[in-house]
Amino acid sequence: MNVQALQAVEKALIQGDLSGLNEEQRLAYYRATCESLGLNPLTRPFEYLRLNGRLVLYATRAAADQLRQIHGVTVEIVDQKQIGDLYLVHVRARTRDGRQDEDIGAISIAGLKGDALANAILKCITKAKRRVTLSICGLGWLDETEVDAIPTAERVTVDAEPQALAAPDDATRTVLDDLTDRQRGYFIGLCRRHNLDPTLLVQARGITTVKEVSELIDLLRTADQPVPSGDYAFTSMQLIARRFGVSEDELAEALRQADPHWDGDWASLKRWQLLWLETQAYVMAQGYQT
Repeated sequence: MNVQALQAVEKALIQGDLSGLNEEQRLAYYRATCESLGLNPLTRPFEYLRLNGRLVLYATRAAADQLRQIHGVTVEIVDQKQIGDLYLVHVRARTRDGRQDEDIGAISIAGLKGDALANAILKCITKAKRRVTLSICGLGWLDETEVDAIPTAERVTVDAEPQALAAPDDATRTVLDDLTDRQRGYFIGLCRRHNLDPTLLVQARGITTVKEVSELIDLLRTADQPVPSGDYAFTSMQLIARRFGVSEDELAEALRQADPHWDGDWASLKRWQLLWLETQAYVMAQGYQT
């Protein structure tokens, strides 16, 4: 590594400025960050932001949801009130080992009423919960709810993001928002255990209701179990390929590349691998980069 590259890496580690890194270094930094926190990079827990001339990471909802599940964080609302044009939400968080932290979310509600006011209040509650989650987990990251409030902040799409998959569509975002924090954390935790992208799984299955997510959670609880038979698994793969209009051979090859230990014996599959095939077929059909 030359002197310039070493300086770029040092700048990233000390100042959090990723602008000097090349694509490979940036990807390695992203993955190392996720690994150190126990987060699944496939769920894109961080996005990129240009702030005061620096390229930095900010935390998405996926980061907060996974951190709550990993550390057993529960959040309660202590107080809500309006002061002038500001609406404030005071929250308290606890971890499973008894540690506590508190934080406040604030948002302007000047001139708002009706649905716009209700949405602003809900956003303030979300903002407070995510702030305290990041704080109790010892992270000084900006949360995505805070980005829009910074005039100089610019969201950036960076090439070579880890497994750059689909962002949630409106229907998926709505159904995930309708889940309770506990349901969402449990669902994400189950998906993460089996290396499944929760957003892609919901979109691949066309899920639009909380009831359907609950049924999927029940399915994920048995995801470690083997498939009933090789014929069942092979037929399921064929049906998945036809549903999404993709090649059976390409789908099987994708599974082989994802799991080098798989020798082509369909009877050796686990139920979660069939779910993975659904997400992979969806990715192929949509033309996302994997």
